[in-house]
Amino acid sequence: MLALWGVGIALAGGVVGAVLVNLLADVLPREQWRWRLGSCQKCGAAPPAWRYAPVIGFLLLRGRCPQCGEGLPRRHFWMDLAAPTTLLLILWRVETDHLETLSAEARFALYGAVTLTLLLIFVIDLEHHLILDIVTYPSMAALLALGLLVNHRVLVFMLIGAVIAGVLFGCLYLVAYLAYHADALGLGDVKLAALVGLLIGWPQIFQALMYGCLASAAAGMLLLIARKADWQTMIPLGTGLSLGAYLALFLAPLLW
Repeated sequence: MLALWGVGIALAGGVVGAVLVNLLADVLPREQWRWRLGSCQKCGAAPPAWRYAPVIGFLLLRGRCPQCGEGLPRRHFWMDLAAPTTLLLILWRVETDHLETLSAEARFALYGAVTLTLLLIFVIDLEHHLILDIVTYPSMAALLALGLLVNHRVLVFMLIGAVIAGVLFGCLYLVAYLAYHADALGLGDVKLAALVGLLIGWPQIFQALMYGCLASAAAGMLLLIARKADWQTMIPLGTGLSLGAYLALFLAPLLW
């Protein structure tokens, strides 16, 4: 599958995925959720639909709202590059890891969808400090359905990973709440940890959580060094967990 047509599918999926991630990241975090294109944070004007055209839309608008000139999120541009790149890496990973639980095509479809979901969680938590149930719950349900319908042995490893990650982060949530008397660690982080447990499974879940915590700690230290944060600044843990889960797909054995 690592032929030209496989690379073409990965690139095309990345382009479409970037549009979807950018659109959902603009729409889903709103307090009053509606199917409407993301609007300018300053004037509230809705951008033209072609703004979501990968790379070109951002460049044609010069990164600014056409109505008031306010700068638009640079996330649109970087996501247009990140989505195809991450899917190409997933294609390579699937092709170089020879498992028989699913065909190579099915595994690429699975891990490609997972990658785009992790990207969506990453950018929403980075921008809004939110991990949305509308993203995590359907993802959990889809993974559980896959395990239930395809391979019960893999499902057991998925459930063990989810329980370990969920209980561990649930305990951390309680400790943080008792220590700070505030939601220093959100319930969304607990749910995301359980989702990562379903995705990575037992025993690789420990690697994924370690990568996620290291990524969050490294980001916090860089922000402190750059004086962009202080010791009271809340670092979005969901970004680190998402990155840790993606790294685990390469540095730990695949579950499927």
